[in-house]
Amino acid sequence: MQLIFLNDRAPLNYIPFIITNFKIKLLSSDFVHTTYCTKSIDDGNRSLRSSIWKLNDGQWQMFFHQGTPTK
Repeated sequence: MQLIFLNDRAPLNYIPFIITNFKIKLLSSDFVHTTYCTKSIDDGNRSLRSSIWKLNDGQWQMFFHQGTPTK
């Protein structure tokens, strides 16, 4: 759904969120855990987000993502 939302925007590099409190925790040499907060520019909705990234052949790939709406 988010990809469709972003593809409907012009220009394509439009980012509809303000990102704050971005943190990275190294889990191993090829896994990291990121946490951050987002606020929608369009409607003001906020979320807490968490992602796990894996290093594959020299490139980082998202392995898991979770977002929780907040008030």
